[in-house]
Amino acid sequence: MRNDLALLVPLGLIGFALIWLAYAWTLPSEGMIGDRFGYDPGSRFLPVAAGVVLAAALLGDVVRRWPARPVSGLAGPVQTGPVLAHVAILIAYLIAFRPLGFVLSTALVLFGLIALNQRHMGQPFRLWPFLGAVAAVVAGSVAVFSALRWVIRTCFALARTHGLPILREPAVQTGLATLIVMGTLGLMVLICRRWRHLPHVAAVQVAIGTTFAIYLMFRQLFLIQLPPGILNW
Repeated sequence: MRNDLALLVPLGLIGFALIWLAYAWTLPSEGMIGDRFGYDPGSRFLPVAAGVVLAAALLGDVVRRWPARPVSGLAGPVQTGPVLAHVAILIAYLIAFRPLGFVLSTALVLFGLIALNQRHMGQPFRLWPFLGAVAAVVAGSVAVFSALRWVIRTCFALARTHGLPILREPAVQTGLATLIVMGTLGLMVLICRRWRHLPHVAAVQVAIGTTFAIYLMFRQLFLIQLPPGILNW
C-alpha cells in the first residue's frame, strides 16, 4: 500500500473539521437584534460555516494531491518561512482587530496574505510598490466605507423626513449599499487601469472587495456589531 505523508495532514484536518461540525451543530442557535427582521441566521451560523469552508478546502487539497502522490511515501521539504509569515500576519490581525476596526484590519490582512502568496509564487518583491499598495488599501477602504455610511444615513434620513419605513429595512439598505460599493469599486478599477502593470494592483482590489462583501453581509444584513476602530463616523 502506498503511503503519502503529504496527504496525512489534510486528511487529519478533515477529521478535525467533521468533529468541529458535529460540535457546532450542538450549539444553541440564539438570535440577536436582526431576529425581528427575519435575517439573523443565529449564533450557530458562523461556526458551522467555518467548519464547512475548512472541510471543503481540505477536501479540495486532498483531491489535488491524490494523483501526484510520491511512491516513496516521503513528502517534499517543508518551507517554514511562508508558514511562519502566515502565522505572524494572523497574530497581527488579532492584535489590530479592535484598535483599527474590522474594515481596515481585514483589508490589510487580506492584502498581506495575497501579497505573501504572490511572492511565494515567484513575483518579485519591491518595498516602495508594496508600501504604495498598502496606502492604496487604506485609502480605498476609507473611501468605500465613507460612501457606504453616507448611503445608510441617507436612507434613515429619507425614511424619517418622507415617511418611507421601507428604507429602514436591512435588506433594502444592504441592496442600496451593495450598489454603491460595487460602483465605488468599479470606479477604483477604472482609475487603476493605468497602473495595472504594477505589482499588487489586483491584490488591493481583491482585499477591498472581499472585506466589504463580508461587511455588507454581517454588519448590514445580519446587524452583527463589528468593531469600528478608527473608522467611527
